[in-house]
Amino acid sequence: MKNQDNKNRCYSDYKTLRKNRLIKWQLGQGFCEDCGEKAFVAHHIDKTKYNHDIQNLKLLCRKCHKKYHKVNWDGRPSKYKMLYGLSPKEISEKYFISFTRVYRSHKLGTLLRFLNNPTNKSLLYPSKFRSIYGYTLQEIGRILNLSRQRIHQLHCANRLLKRLEKSGK
Repeated sequence: MKNQDNKNRCYSDYKTLRKNRLIKWQLGQGFCEDCGEKAFVAHHIDKTKYNHDIQNLKLLCRKCHKKYHKVNWDGRPSKYKMLYGLSPKEISEKYFISFTRVYRSHKLGTLLRFLNNPTNKSLLYPSKFRSIYGYTLQEIGRILNLSRQRIHQLHCANRLLKRLEKSGK
């Protein structure tokens, strides 16, 4: 199998992908599972970068791999069309959000929730404070009667959780 190390480092848990790709390649003797030609690509069947189980990988030649991905006007594969039914440009124009926000929301896993409920744009901007403390920055400010700056100071000093616990929230 061709060395794809540099290209695939963007995948989460890259070591597992690399190990399972090699096992899959050895089991298939290096041939495409669709046409029997020499395989170069380990395709994720569920179309995500995160599930590297051997059952989720399919060895394909480049020609067959292109069949699994719809292609944009510039010839690049578009997972957005497959996952959301729209290209990033179409999402950006339809919902009046920047392309960067579309890309970041996709990476954070919040884009699909937004597309299912487009009136709630807050889904595009997940709060790190909510994921850590269960409250947004504004809610913490109201509960503790603190400024944003003071909340950030307490957060950086790992003392914000203690303050929230003392307040009974």
